[in-house]
Amino acid sequence: MNDMATSAPLVSVIIPAHNRAHTIVRAVHSVLSQTCRDIEVIVVDDASTDNTLSVVEAIGDPRVRAVRLERNQGAAGARNRGIDEATGTYVAFQDSDDEWLFDNLRLQVDAITSAGPEVGAVYGGRVVYGRDGAGVYGARHVKFVPGPADNTDAANLTTELMRRNFITPQALMARRAILRQIGGFDGLLRCNEDWDLALRLSAVTRLLYVDQPVVFCHVSDDSISRNRRRDLASRIRILGKLSCDGAVQREIQARHLTVTGYHLAKLSKPGSGARLIWRGLGLNRWDWRGWARLAACLALRWPPARRLIAP
Repeated sequence: MNDMATSAPLVSVIIPAHNRAHTIVRAVHSVLSQTCRDIEVIVVDDASTDNTLSVVEAIGDPRVRAVRLERNQGAAGARNRGIDEATGTYVAFQDSDDEWLFDNLRLQVDAITSAGPEVGAVYGGRVVYGRDGAGVYGARHVKFVPGPADNTDAANLTTELMRRNFITPQALMARRAILRQIGGFDGLLRCNEDWDLALRLSAVTRLLYVDQPVVFCHVSDDSISRNRRRDLASRIRILGKLSCDGAVQREIQARHLTVTGYHLAKLSKPGSGARLIWRGLGLNRWDWRGWARLAACLALRWPPARRLIAP
């Protein structure tokens, strides 16, 4: 371990927070109680209007410092500010309403140091409370990510991540140099910035999976992941990036286009949704689910059908 009084910490832990005075202490304490103690904790207060900043300052641990943003930049922008402030060899991320399991950092530090320089990042599993594998929200709904169907094989990880994201920042630790090399998070994304980061990391370095749960995630009513409009806007931006990547399989692009178009139609944009679905079917005309989504989307444009399917 480094002498924390005279040298940089081994791990910088970044926690973005916006109006999280009621949960931030729990999140920070789950970091301070890690068995790996050679850390600094950087809480980035993303222009909170409550007393988040004063709550953090009252924690009183010399390893914790707060950075205040005067303009709200979202989780991506706040994490990027944390990366700029970080001094550790490795950077890990925690969310302001989640809890790390006590051995998270030791597991990840041991994995990345044992693997050698070809591994630029490691990630573990997360237990999600408040949403299950079928996407149903509510109390007692729980899932584990990555699930049994997710292929965590490092050799095929980029392709698997193109299909769907199963790497969350709260379970990720990366070399600081590599995060800076790829420019951190996409600051224009207000949702799914973790998916975009995982894709870009996997394109430049090897990621190693630690097959252990390392974080307990809470899904609440104001969780970013529950904001459907932000979710769709971010997915459309990521789809644009994927469409420029010649390595992305046509069936993967097609599925994302039809799914995104269907949900866009459900948000009262049936015309835009239908156009996205049609683009997807142009890539994979044999996708029967895509045709079913197109039929549902067209039904939403027909007033008698809207009356029939309205709740």
